[in-house]
Amino acid sequence: MAEVPVKSEEDESLTMVNSEDPWNDPCFLSAQKVEVDILRQIEVAIERLPSNTKKGLWKKKLAKAQSHNHRTLRKRVALIGMSGHGKSSVLGETLGDSGVARTSGIGRAVTYTAQEYVQRRTGQTQKYTLVCSFLTRQERKSRMETLLEDWRRIEVEGISPSDREFTVMKDNEKTALATIRAALKNVRGFDLRKLEYGKNGITQEAAVEQLHQWVDEMPLPNGATEGGRYEQTFTDAKVLQKSIHDFQRTGLWPFIASSRIFLDSGVLKDGLILVDLPGCFDSNHIRATVADAYLPRAQEVWIVANISRAADSPVIENLAERYFRETEGVGDLHRPAVNIICTFAGDIPDDIDWEDEEFADEETSRAIRKAEEYCEMAEDQSPQGYEQAKYDRRILKMKARNSFVTREIEGTWSSVFASGKSPLKVFCVDNKLHREDSKREKTDSGIPELRKYASGIMSQILFKNAMDSLCVETPALIRSVETYIDVLKHPPAVSQAEIAIGSVEIEEAHIHWEQWEKTVSEACHHITQSAKAKRKTIIASASVHLDDWETLAWQTLGAFFRRGGAYRIPKTKVQVSWSAQLMGCILTVVKSLWRRLDRQAVSAWDLLISSIMDRFKIHESKYGSGEGPETMLRLLESRKNYLKSLLNAERAEFKKNMLEVKLKAVTSDTQSYMFSVMQPVFRESASDRGVGVKARSIQRLKTIIESGDFLTDYADTVDDACDDLISATKRGFDKVIAEVAGDINADLEPVIAAELSDSFSRQQHSIISELDEHMFNIALKESQMNANIEKAKAMAERVWGLEANLDLDAATSSDGE
Repeated sequence: MAEVPVKSEEDESLTMVNSEDPWNDPCFLSAQKVEVDILRQIEVAIERLPSNTKKGLWKKKLAKAQSHNHRTLRKRVALIGMSGHGKSSVLGETLGDSGVARTSGIGRAVTYTAQEYVQRRTGQTQKYTLVCSFLTRQERKSRMETLLEDWRRIEVEGISPSDREFTVMKDNEKTALATIRAALKNVRGFDLRKLEYGKNGITQEAAVEQLHQWVDEMPLPNGATEGGRYEQTFTDAKVLQKSIHDFQRTGLWPFIASSRIFLDSGVLKDGLILVDLPGCFDSNHIRATVADAYLPRAQEVWIVANISRAADSPVIENLAERYFRETEGVGDLHRPAVNIICTFAGDIPDDIDWEDEEFADEETSRAIRKAEEYCEMAEDQSPQGYEQAKYDRRILKMKARNSFVTREIEGTWSSVFASGKSPLKVFCVDNKLHREDSKREKTDSGIPELRKYASGIMSQILFKNAMDSLCVETPALIRSVETYIDVLKHPPAVSQAEIAIGSVEIEEAHIHWEQWEKTVSEACHHITQSAKAKRKTIIASASVHLDDWETLAWQTLGAFFRRGGAYRIPKTKVQVSWSAQLMGCILTVVKSLWRRLDRQAVSAWDLLISSIMDRFKIHESKYGSGEGPETMLRLLESRKNYLKSLLNAERAEFKKNMLEVKLKAVTSDTQSYMFSVMQPVFRESASDRGVGVKARSIQRLKTIIESGDFLTDYADTVDDACDDLISATKRGFDKVIAEVAGDINADLEPVIAAELSDSFSRQQHSIISELDEHMFNIALKESQMNANIEKAKAMAERVWGLEANLDLDAATSSDGE
């Protein structure tokens, strides 16, 4: 007899939340089951049809429909926070596997790369599988150049211990030297002295050239394939983390492009990916860059902060500036949902004034006083009673502080993050408390509530995906097969012209497309043209920042250049970025035009789709009034609905891609267009040496700003991106039109065959009764499916609200390995 798996308390807590989850509603599950039966019946019916073009097309559509709910949908949730604030511990407890995310003995995280945690794949038998991909050869060369500069910077630039960045640069120097040695130690002829530019007459150019030669011969770590992929399985989390830690100690971690751990977790089973990022403001700029570059890929961000200073966390401030304040007023934009996880909730300071009405209301203060009194009484009675009384008092205080901190965070940040995918949520947790044996302690830790939320993140996405199939794709397939069988039964009753209904509308769709392309293209280019027209205003605004810039010490300026024009002033929360300043000057002029583009793009799509659909309505009125066969009305509706669903899918794809372009066009982070425009200037100044370096660096900035070259390059980059987007959308539109036209031509085959041969109908007569029986059964099941769909929709509306964020933009459809 097969062993019955024993459910853990963690699994039970997830089951509790699923009872109110439309994704697990019996009516919804029943609708999906009936859909599977319908598709199976259609498959049998299709096999009985004569072989022709239409049959081949149907088989493709059927395969697509049958695989619709099995396609991989992913949503990435990135965990960010300061080192030591419990980020990796929160991740481990949320996954239900506290050992899977490594922390050091003192609780400080040791996350070096973007570490993705993904549900174990079907067929994977080991408990954990680690999969890493390494940088390409060209990327390794670029990374090694960066490391070479880090190693030589202090000596070549003569940076003294009095420099306020000396300690950070010294740490980077040690890391760089260790990595260079580890990576090249087995390369024939490797001699570190040949890379020491600035000494013994060795130039930086000669050192880089030698470095590139050695990188070409640099072996990948043991076990890696020629393509740079490494995979290893583990049965124990400690062994897994020791393996990762040992690899990090080799110094080769900077060459990892991506890293994934596959495991079994109730939180991940529906496609969620949790991502542990290096600590924010990490002193090592390679780790900091990894975290910074990954954030735009995340659909949701969890900011992990110590509860004692969560409300004013610089991580929250940095994310708010980057995704929300910087881009306020630009209209639609991919902004992640933001949640704040307050850790160490069980560590209660002694100096809290519980009588302060701002901190605790009168009822809570009274309850805490009674708990204090009870503790004093219990202390003299029994040790067990005293320990229980202390615990009760601690939890009471913890919940009071949790409520206070939650109110404080929501009051400060809810309005800032309001434009994200969903309202700000605050979770107060204590990882240590959750590791205790008692069920009450686990519940009081706050982790079960966080796990429930995480396990339900994918539900709306999966529900929407399934509803697309239940309400659009499968009904369209039923109507198409049903109508085709009617034509087989009575081919002389309709003419080729009638069967080809809609073909003219399809051919003329390109006329409507040209209007769409003209509208959207003009709206896109109007933004950059307006920016160029305000060239003097933008340059004048940008030049103001140069005056303050000249007064800064070279040590500060050098830090700006080394960090790509972005710099966090030590011991402050102030983040200064040249890319952000220049972007702000441009947005002052064109911000409203980005909002207008949103409206114009929506209107253009509405007009395109309605213009094509309106032509079909003329035919609908004819057949709907009884002037033609009912078969033709069903055929017409089927074609119209299918075409509309394809066009809506293209509209959604355009919107997703447009938001990606827009995000790069209005932000200033490392993935933005402005950042790429300014990098040549920053890199040149970062590598400059000798007397007069400050003056030369400032002059480079003055030249690109006062000449307006930064604006020209930015506008050209945005124009090119928009043109590429429109071209890609055109290819998608053409594909839709070709697919529908192909369907129409295939529908003509039985009519043409009947007109050419009187025996055609007699040849099909033997299978008609069998097909009728299939379609009768399908009709009954469709009625049952529709009844369950309506009930499932009603539950979704009750639980999630009307139009409850059922947006596939929140997910990606591939693993992205």
